[in-house]
Amino acid sequence: MVVWGTSYVVIQAGLEDTTPAFFAALRALPAGIAILLFERLRPNRKATPEVSLNEGFQIFVLGFLCTALFFWAMFEGTPRVGAGLASVLVNTQPFFVAAGAYAFLGESLGWRRLASLLSGFSGVVLVSMPRISVGTAGDVLGVPILLLGAGGFAAGLVLSKKLYQRYDLYWLTGWQLTAGGVVLMGMAFGFENVRATNWTPSLVSSVVYLSLLGTAITSLVWFRLVRFHSVSTLASFGFLSPAVGVLMAWVVYGDRFSAVVISGIALILVGLYGMGGGTRRKGNTHG
Repeated sequence: MVVWGTSYVVIQAGLEDTTPAFFAALRALPAGIAILLFERLRPNRKATPEVSLNEGFQIFVLGFLCTALFFWAMFEGTPRVGAGLASVLVNTQPFFVAAGAYAFLGESLGWRRLASLLSGFSGVVLVSMPRISVGTAGDVLGVPILLLGAGGFAAGLVLSKKLYQRYDLYWLTGWQLTAGGVVLMGMAFGFENVRATNWTPSLVSSVVYLSLLGTAITSLVWFRLVRFHSVSTLASFGFLSPAVGVLMAWVVYGDRFSAVVISGIALILVGLYGMGGGTRRKGNTHG
């Protein structure tokens, strides 16, 4: 979450030199290819699994939801509404995840978890308030774009639970990032002026950071956790992203904390504590 919390700043910097879908593709595609190459070179690599047509379609859908749709929404929506409001809208995803995990994975959704989600989200709103800016009249699409991305990621996260229990971590992560990256690249060349990209040192360093550290490494960690833990609990840790951004501004720029921001961070921590209190299946009386 520390790495992902810095991504909004890097995205805004890189978008000065290129277009949203192309930038998103440059984040996803190299990350997926790098993971697949690493998977092939591992001395203890597992045999390539046999994938049915239906399973292949599920992997493509996972790549579309968690990579193509989500990344495109972040890169397209963030400059429309500002980083503060974008972080609030993206962090509606734990509510979508909790509902999907309850309906399809049997994860519990009691009053404690709902209250914890509301606490964490309220904290995100408070932390982001000093940076929230509503875009111009021409930017009204930013809100639905970001909400669509949040909902798509939530649906993909619920789908990924069973897939990551069946397939090798490196193989599946590499292919879902590669599939999503290919879709994004097609969107870029089909609908954007990719030739206008200005390959500045800032853009190149942004791509390297987002692709290798912000996507390849963090995705491997994230989806390994998905295999073993409650997806609704994991999703709630996204509330930390805007808090990390505020803390970085304090460390790097010496920004001061207001009482509102401090209250927001406290609510996020309370929400995470409540969400981490254990996972129960519906009908399981042992907790």
